[in-house]
Amino acid sequence: MINILAEKIDADLHGLNGDAVKGEVHSVFRRVVNLVFEDGVFVSLLLSSMYMVPFGVRVRRILPFEDIFLRGRVAIRDKDGILVWSGSRVRIPLSADVELWDAKLPVCKFDVRLISDRLMNVLDFLRREGKGELSHLLFDGKFFQDCEDVAKLLRCFVSEVAAGRRGSFYVRKMLGRGVGLTPSLDDWIGGFSSAYCVFLGDAPWLGDVKDELFYATTAVSAHMLFNLYHGKVPEVYQRFWSTFVDGGSVFYKAMSDVVGVGATSGSDWLTGVAMALEILIKGGIVSVS
Repeated sequence: MINILAEKIDADLHGLNGDAVKGEVHSVFRRVVNLVFEDGVFVSLLLSSMYMVPFGVRVRRILPFEDIFLRGRVAIRDKDGILVWSGSRVRIPLSADVELWDAKLPVCKFDVRLISDRLMNVLDFLRREGKGELSHLLFDGKFFQDCEDVAKLLRCFVSEVAAGRRGSFYVRKMLGRGVGLTPSLDDWIGGFSSAYCVFLGDAPWLGDVKDELFYATTAVSAHMLFNLYHGKVPEVYQRFWSTFVDGGSVFYKAMSDVVGVGATSGSDWLTGVAMALEILIKGGIVSVS
């Protein structure tokens, strides 16, 4: 048996008790292994160099996960840890003395001047460092003119929210659009929605689509948005919002870390944030009724 020690665990995962729950290895990468369990919990095992994610376990391991984990193999989670049958049995104990992490999304006071200043910071950063097609829509004049399907969806959703409506119809059409484990428009929705959650305490369209996520997009993306609906975000996005008020070099470092997520995922997320900040400044307060 191979024992891998955990160094940090999401507090909500650590707090799960009860009988053993069966699952399987969903996906395997060099630095991340995703496990999905029959009770709906989606656990990510992370190398020590990775940022934490909701229901994540960061472990003390240097070698790539691909060396020991195989996709589709059986996993068992109980109150003592996680056991995976993957060639050799792999055990990750979840002991009480492991550092716990809270994935809670920060909350910021609504301040138009502050939001305006940070919007300028974000736009300046994306202009220089942004990756992918969505960030380019902010600067090439196409956002409200381009007739392509993606741009039309974004325009319609943003217009609905700016008018104080929920825009859920357009969110449903955006879900799953793009490539990768977290499609581009899902990342954009995540960034846009997180800004509304941070400043207004809710992104009501997430509640409208939460029960549809798991057949509308990828499992990783569905859990990302479902966790956001419950106020939980990856550590890299949590740090962005934690440094938002103070700004300065720590805020630019946080933005740099964000755009380093995936090929374009971080830039797509930050582009969504920028659009939300602009709408919030203009008074786009969405009714939750």
